[in-house]
Amino acid sequence: MSRPDGNSSALSRSKSIRHAIVGKITDARVADFIRTKRSVKKWIEEVLDINGDLDEDLYVSLRSGIILCYLMTAIEERSIPRIQENTDHQFKLKENILFFLGAVQDYGVPKYKLFLPSDLWDNECIVTVVECVAELGRIAAKKGFPITMTQLAPEGENSNESILKKLSKADIADLKDQLSRVKEPPTTKNQPKVSEAILRRKLALLAGGIGDIAGSKLEKGITRFQAVVRMFQAKKLYHKRVRDQAHRDNCAKEILSTEQVYVKYLGLCITLFIKPLKEAAHKKKPILEESQIKSIFSDLEMIYSFNSTLLAELTPIVEKWNAGQCLGNIFLKIMDYLKLYSGFIQNFNHSLDTIHGIRKNKAWEKFLVDVKLANPDLNRLDLPSLLIMPVQRVPRYNLLLKDLLKHTWKDHPDYKPLEEATERIDQVAALLNDKKAEAESHTMIMQIQNSIIEDKVPFKLASEGRRYTSHVLVNDKSNGYAIYVFNDCILFGQTEKKIEKKLEKRKSAILTQESVSLPQIKVKETIPLDQVTMVASADGGIDATIAGKKYLLFTKAPPERTKFLNDLNKVKTAYTKAHDQKAAEAASLKKETEVHDVKDAEKKLRERRLYLSTASAPSSAPNSAPSSAPSSNPSSPLTQHSPQVSHPSPSSANLKQEEKSSGPAVIEITPAPSGGSHSDPNTPDSEKRKSSVSVSAFKRFTFGGAGKHDNSIKDAVAKAKEEAKASKETPSDENKSLSKEELQKKKDNLTAQIAEMNKIATDKPDKSEKHDKKSEKQKKEFAEKLVKQLNAELANIEAALQAKT
Repeated sequence: MSRPDGNSSALSRSKSIRHAIVGKITDARVADFIRTKRSVKKWIEEVLDINGDLDEDLYVSLRSGIILCYLMTAIEERSIPRIQENTDHQFKLKENILFFLGAVQDYGVPKYKLFLPSDLWDNECIVTVVECVAELGRIAAKKGFPITMTQLAPEGENSNESILKKLSKADIADLKDQLSRVKEPPTTKNQPKVSEAILRRKLALLAGGIGDIAGSKLEKGITRFQAVVRMFQAKKLYHKRVRDQAHRDNCAKEILSTEQVYVKYLGLCITLFIKPLKEAAHKKKPILEESQIKSIFSDLEMIYSFNSTLLAELTPIVEKWNAGQCLGNIFLKIMDYLKLYSGFIQNFNHSLDTIHGIRKNKAWEKFLVDVKLANPDLNRLDLPSLLIMPVQRVPRYNLLLKDLLKHTWKDHPDYKPLEEATERIDQVAALLNDKKAEAESHTMIMQIQNSIIEDKVPFKLASEGRRYTSHVLVNDKSNGYAIYVFNDCILFGQTEKKIEKKLEKRKSAILTQESVSLPQIKVKETIPLDQVTMVASADGGIDATIAGKKYLLFTKAPPERTKFLNDLNKVKTAYTKAHDQKAAEAASLKKETEVHDVKDAEKKLRERRLYLSTASAPSSAPNSAPSSAPSSNPSSPLTQHSPQVSHPSPSSANLKQEEKSSGPAVIEITPAPSGGSHSDPNTPDSEKRKSSVSVSAFKRFTFGGAGKHDNSIKDAVAKAKEEAKASKETPSDENKSLSKEELQKKKDNLTAQIAEMNKIATDKPDKSEKHDKKSEKQKKEFAEKLVKQLNAELANIEAALQAKT
């Protein structure tokens, strides 16, 4: 019996495996695919606004690749370099499919989800095409694309039974066969590396046990396989080069066309505005002063001269554009001249403010109207719209050059110059981008300000730090509204009439673009973002709560609603984050201030303790001066024995001023014996005298005089007694509850106080000044007594520290 041919056996094994896979696919899986197909069709129609125009058989509508290219362009602009339309050349239509596949792969669709060009062009497998577009819809939704693809529910005409009834057995078998070709996600298991010696041995065994594969049939098979792989790689590289070159063609043409338009409008600005205004400035009745003209137009004439030169260099190269042409060297030459834009952009906000300030100048208003009427070339562009063009130009150069570099292969002669030019212009653009965003926001705020119908009370929208982010025009059942979102608030105003839907058709009949101008609105105030809540409603509108009032609003199209709500949520999130950060900073600053106040109060307390101690002792001097706050009782010990100290008692006015700057200080009051009071006749005279003097001094230091706020004084004295008693009862417990760092700080503070009291106890009085010996002695005794108390507390803290370690 002859041995079976190897190729036929491999083919039979492949067929058996394929048959086994097809056998596992159920009718329910086929019905699920049909629902996915209908969801994809509906999504494409919504994105391109061509409801009902696609054929039920997607192969008929998608075969040319035109619809797919427009779909990808709607999702991500500039992703398709060109779309081949109105041609009978088959290879050009196939190019659309290749461009779509390259774009979706760049967008993030995984390789195993891509289809082969022949799957669509030759209708070999529409299933893989639908799966690829469905995956594109899922990824687009994750990236924030406003129109999402909704999977149809298995009910009604989309139920399994209804779908399968409309399909013949042959159709179901064909779909199962196509579904078997859908690839699963690749496994991520790390395969062990095989050494070259083992690989050669395996190949030798496959060749029939021959030690050397040279000259064997296997060698010929490997050679053929390598040729197929190289051909596939070369074909893949060719397709990529074709797509990259198409992108380079687009970039070069866009650089030239935008430069032509830009230079044209700069020229119109000089011809129609700057020159006539400068000529009129030398007449008896000038429209504007020369300083105002300079403030508005800045260095625009120099920028026009520079860009005219750049346009002259670009034109001959782009008009004769081919695969080998270069633009990088031209942009390297102009890098130093881009600094001209810096001064213009920095002056831009001042320019707009000047225009806004002279808007009531009748001669200026008449001049603007005459220019618009006499020059249709302006295309309804006002002066701020012309002045913002230089602000936007440098970032535009940056984007165009990056796009050109992205699609330039590394061995192209333009690659290195483009790379260097992109790096340098990126640095310039980074410096100007913030100014650009600020300028564009300022321009929009001015335009919104001009659209507000002012009441008797002028409404000012511009505010320091305020930035415009987005806006939307909406309706409720009876009125039209405009909502403008800023980084700190919204502006909600009623329009003069309901907003009408206006659509401006693009060149292609497939896509549309909405265009609406800012309406006149009536508004009285801005609403902070934390008083605004807006969510999508079930009926396709917006449930809005604005400053406590509820509205049900509707946009012109669902994508506009989704985009606006996404923008609003981003702004509110940033606003809340900034608000919380400010609150945290304020709390931190308050805490630092409180710590500083506590330290300052401790210092004041030590000084007042010393003063009260010296003031509480009676003086033996016969002609001593009376106290600044004598007791109302003539027989009081305070009136009989006025204290005499080395430094004068502070005046009431000075103490009041001190109270304002440092806050009220807590004064330690010597507590009366248990069960006694200051007025108790059984209380010893020394205790009476000490309490009387302490209360009098408390009055002087806290309130600036005796006899005022008696109730407050009694409350303060009682509170001070309670605090003193509590501190004496549980000093160690308080120290135990402190952390090691807090104990160390307290120890350092006590050490400093002890050093200060020791200095007072050991210092000798200055001989050049007269001192009361008794008061000096009392002061030293008090200092020595306080040192003992502080040392006891210090020992307690050191014990607590030792226990912590």
